[in-house]
Amino acid sequence: METFGAILVVLVLLLIPVIIVGGALTWSYLRCAPLRAAAAVEAARELRHRPDQPAAGGAPFSPGHGARRAA
Repeated sequence: METFGAILVVLVLLLIPVIIVGGALTWSYLRCAPLRAAAAVEAARELRHRPDQPAAGGAPFSPGHGARRAA
């Protein structure tokens, strides 16, 4: 029974840093939300001003690209 109690204490002590790190990561993620929103708004504005540019991370759509041509 003492071994079970010791294992339980060790697991609880190992859980404390996980809770602290998880809380810190959550706090930093939530803290940066206004910056992410501002960056998204700025990207949308740039895309509206330059509609001929493809969206970030994607290739422009070209009709017939990859499609078979009828003979």
